[in-house]
Amino acid sequence: MLLKKGIVRKTFLYSALLILLVILISFAVMYFIMPGYYLAQKENTIQKNLSVLTRNLQAAGSAEECAILISDFSMINNVTVLSFDKDERLLPAISTPFLGMQANNAVFLSERRVQELDGKQTFQIQVREDNYTNDESNINISIMWRGLFGENMMSLENHVGTDIVDHVIVTGTLQPINEAKDVILSLIPYVLMVAIIVGVVLSGIYARQISKPILQISNAALKMQQMESGIESGIKTKDELGQLSANLDVLYAKLLENIGCLKSEMDKVNRLERSKTELMQNASHELKTPIAALSGMIEGMIDNIGVYKNKEKYLVECKNQVDKLSNLVAEILGASKTDITVEELELSGAYVDELVERAVAENMYQIHARKLRLESNLPATLINTDPVILYHSISNLISNAVRYTPQDGVIRISITGEGAERRLIIENQCEPIALEELPKLFEPFYTRSYSRDKSKSGTGLGLYIVKRSLERLGIPYEAKITGFGFMINLAI
Repeated sequence: MLLKKGIVRKTFLYSALLILLVILISFAVMYFIMPGYYLAQKENTIQKNLSVLTRNLQAAGSAEECAILISDFSMINNVTVLSFDKDERLLPAISTPFLGMQANNAVFLSERRVQELDGKQTFQIQVREDNYTNDESNINISIMWRGLFGENMMSLENHVGTDIVDHVIVTGTLQPINEAKDVILSLIPYVLMVAIIVGVVLSGIYARQISKPILQISNAALKMQQMESGIESGIKTKDELGQLSANLDVLYAKLLENIGCLKSEMDKVNRLERSKTELMQNASHELKTPIAALSGMIEGMIDNIGVYKNKEKYLVECKNQVDKLSNLVAEILGASKTDITVEELELSGAYVDELVERAVAENMYQIHARKLRLESNLPATLINTDPVILYHSISNLISNAVRYTPQDGVIRISITGEGAERRLIIENQCEPIALEELPKLFEPFYTRSYSRDKSKSGTGLGLYIVKRSLERLGIPYEAKITGFGFMINLAI
């Protein structure tokens, strides 16, 4: 919540201040820079138009034509045009301040000079209109025209050089721009008030909109810390935030995938460790019996007591016990080799039917000796697996079937189904098996002989090795008790 308040508040304040700063700068530019810019633009425009007027005056053939040109120029550019002859005399008939006077009146130039007035240049002309009376003191109109060449006025002079007009002076007032400055100054409080309201509203909207995806990504990241599955930040825009959101989602998905793989590997390692521990515990228990028997016979022969005085007989028995120990150790080593990782498998194409036929061929002597009947249906079946490990598994299953099938019994081996439904089925007749005993068949050193006679029942590691090998190959299996006997089927 603090993060949300912080980022929204900061974004709001920064954007609001930025809007107000832009407004103040805009007003300052308008107030201080616009008049000078306006004057420069106006002077430049009037100068260009004055050059055109000069060319037109030079081409004019009469004072009336010059008067029309000057009058149009004055109206278009909102300026005053004074025309002078070569003797610096004002030409009222073609000067805009005097174009409205009566034609029969006489206008005389009294004075034209430039002087300093209150620190500013003053252009002063005094004219007099006379009704041709004998009394020269009878003055009907006295006009004083004063132009200030400063911040309120501008003046341009251009040489024409004709017999009608020698040169012209163009003057214009800057009063409109000064009035505009005053208007701008008076509007500033109201505009600032409106700008503050609009800026606050827009800044609030902007702060929420710009902060929303960031907060959404932040909330998603908080949920990702809990390692919840299916979490996405959900920003689908095409800008940098959208790209950040997509990268974060991909990164989280890969992280979950890697964590899942690590958990799976850890489970495998733990399972292997437990399996090895159980195997060693069971192996140590199984080894105790022949070792104890062997130790007792040797001690009896050394002490030369009882039946052990017949050393030749019991040396043979000791040799048999050593052979049993050797076979048992070999079985234990074989079982330990099944605890390998998937990375150590050498995968390649293998025909299951060929592996089955090879395993059957190795057990064919026992099959004939016990007069067993073999029924097989083995279509060509190619799979990708480790052929060595799969062969040992199939060989163990067939060897088990041969061992526990009674004399003149039947063994059925078939490959059925297609694709995901394809199965390798090995089924044999056998003595009845209790349902609760079925899971124990795959435990290490478990045998159905309660006498624990390994010469008849084996070491009890065959199906355990098959189970571990099939788990390493990733081949599901299922054992069933059927009306025919015992069946195991492999999903190949």
